[in-house]
Amino acid sequence: MLPLIALILMLLYVRKDFYFVQHMTFLYHISAFHVIALVLAMILSIPLSNFTYLGALILTQIYHFMAFSRVYKDRWFSKIVKFTVYSLWSTLVILIALLIYFLITFAIF
Repeated sequence: MLPLIALILMLLYVRKDFYFVQHMTFLYHISAFHVIALVLAMILSIPLSNFTYLGALILTQIYHFMAFSRVYKDRWFSKIVKFTVYSLWSTLVILIALLIYFLITFAIF
């Protein structure tokens, strides 16, 4: 899944001097932050309400955009457009991967 998303980043930033491995490293970094934020949200949601998941989602998206802008250094309009395109395509890739996973799981059982 991450190599396909790195390919999307590579296509969005074709004129920058980034290698595929650098996009992958950036995505591993972002994925690790997402996992840590969700684990903390799960731990905190036991004594608190379910709004901690929403807070974790908002926090990860803000952090994702800040990391995106720091690594790729574009102008603001271009940065927002590319981040939106990247977010939509990566969500689509994740949903397709989940659908394939569920179809394979149901076919096996």
